[in-house]
Amino acid sequence: MSSDEFKAELKAINLSVKDFAAKGGWVYQSVTNAISRDKITEQMVLVLEMIKRIKELESQVAGLKALIKG
Repeated sequence: MSSDEFKAELKAINLSVKDFAAKGGWVYQSVTNAISRDKITEQMVLVLEMIKRIKELESQVAGLKALIKG
């Protein structure tokens, strides 16, 4: 994945680089260096995919809760 694609994915899920670094257990500077050098690791992509999936599940849970209440 290119840095541009990676940044677009972060933007699509409304997640800053700083928040991504914190969720992945990385130092912010390491993540910004990887992005600026276009050296996105497989591990970074996997964490991004997991975060996206968690957000999808949270959205589904919220929808189910609304359905139950409604």
